[in-house]
Amino acid sequence: MIRWIRKKILLNGPWAFDKHLLVTGDYVGHIQPSKVRLDHSSFWVQVFDLPLGMMGASTAEFIGNKLGTYEGYDSKGSKVSWGKFLRIRVNLKLNFPLKRVMKLFVEGAVCSVYFKYECLPTFCYFCGLISHADRDKFFCWFEFKTHYV
Repeated sequence: MIRWIRKKILLNGPWAFDKHLLVTGDYVGHIQPSKVRLDHSSFWVQVFDLPLGMMGASTAEFIGNKLGTYEGYDSKGSKVSWGKFLRIRVNLKLNFPLKRVMKLFVEGAVCSVYFKYECLPTFCYFCGLISHADRDKFFCWFEFKTHYV
């Protein structure tokens, strides 16, 4: 019973407190707390402007693995997802910026798809990192270090 509740809690995330991401990890009894890596979290990602013929499991897995680690997609009971967007579950590394756009090659043509992240906590609009917000300072230190130092 407890494993089922724990699994349901982890699948219904990401969880936030005061709009800051609450990262959880698996309990392993023989590892020190300082050695536990809390640098990834699972999110539902909506993929927009994808051709209807590509809204299936193979495309979802391909895009999911490009964003992070693919965990599944919302097919609503069928093999192909029909709608405005394809919804995929991805485990993202938190020390990398969020991707907003991806270019795909579809039958010899370039197709740009756009991402929206569900239940996204506070993040920086300048650099795309979840670790801080652009409103915390007058400018993004990560962006400043990347371009000017």
